[in-house]
Amino acid sequence: KGHGGQKRAFKVKFIGEGVNDYSGPYREVYTDAFNELLKVDPLNRGTLGVLDPTPNNAEAIGENRELFMFSLNGQDVNSIKSAVFDTDISEKEQRLRSSFLSVLASRNETTREVEESLMFLGRLTGTAYRHNIAVDLPLPMETVWRAIVEELSSETKRLNEIDYL
Repeated sequence: KGHGGQKRAFKVKFIGEGVNDYSGPYREVYTDAFNELLKVDPLNRGTLGVLDPTPNNAEAIGENRELFMFSLNGQDVNSIKSAVFDTDISEKEQRLRSSFLSVLASRNETTREVEESLMFLGRLTGTAYRHNIAVDLPLPMETVWRAIVEELSSETKRLNEIDYL
């Protein structure tokens, strides 16, 4: 525990600012980090290559315009899917393969960068959670959160949530 009872993984000292770390600056580091993760470049891509705005977000249409999705760093999702799925597998196996797509697909430098970026996001989120810091991570319910808790979701719902058109 640090000052003020805030559990922390590190101590924060802002250079040039006369501030004591009684949990405010520590929390501010997480707020700034997540704000940085959600910044978008002029081409509607995430500036850090971790999260990209969903098509609904980028085009300002449909519902859920504030959501982001995991970045593919320019990789075509259809090429990844075609390398992993074939038509002769059961629906249950397709769901299972879909959950582990990043492990089953062929790997190259781009996929490694995406994987490292997502691991960074997971570590940052996990550290914030362990220290009771609420962070804003606007991810799609149908695509991400239902997969985490292993609830079934229709493909139509998942697509409409992120790409209305």
